[in-house]
Amino acid sequence: MSNNVLTEIIETLTELRRLHQLNIELLEQLDVVCKWLLSYDVPIPNPDTIRSLLTKAETLLNEIHSSDESLHEPRIRRRLDRARTAAQT
Repeated sequence: MSNNVLTEIIETLTELRRLHQLNIELLEQLDVVCKWLLSYDVPIPNPDTIRSLLTKAETLLNEIHSSDESLHEPRIRRRLDRARTAAQT
């Protein structure tokens, strides 16, 4: 593989990781806001759908937070380091 291809793969993976983190943060904030709205009986469209989606979001957030990222992080870093090394040679 050429250096440009490996560099592009690394950049894409980095962007995906940043987007993933942003999505988690947005999901957490949306969960808080929606729960607040529902707790104060603020009229919102489709409250049952919102409650259902909040349950799904909470389950997903719990799964994400319960997975031990420390186990995955070194593996990802090693792969990126190997790809960078290969791109430099």
